[in-house]
Amino acid sequence: ENYHWWWQSFFVGGGSALWVFFYCIWYYFMKLHVTGVVSSLLFFAYSGIACVVYGLLCGTVGFLTAYAFVRKIYG
Repeated sequence: ENYHWWWQSFFVGGGSALWVFFYCIWYYFMKLHVTGVVSSLLFFAYSGIACVVYGLLCGTVGFLTAYAFVRKIYG
């Protein structure tokens, strides 16, 4: 009887955003040849914003599917 299941379902769904951000870091250091602090700051700022939005989207989908499943089996 885990009554905090909704947070777990949100974080499992949104956790893929961490992998995407780690890939952005890897891509920056291994593939891009960016010079300058401002360019690097812009890359990581936009990558971070995109990953936060992606995490919220995937977390919401994960929560809604888990919520529909729980409502279906206990309804």
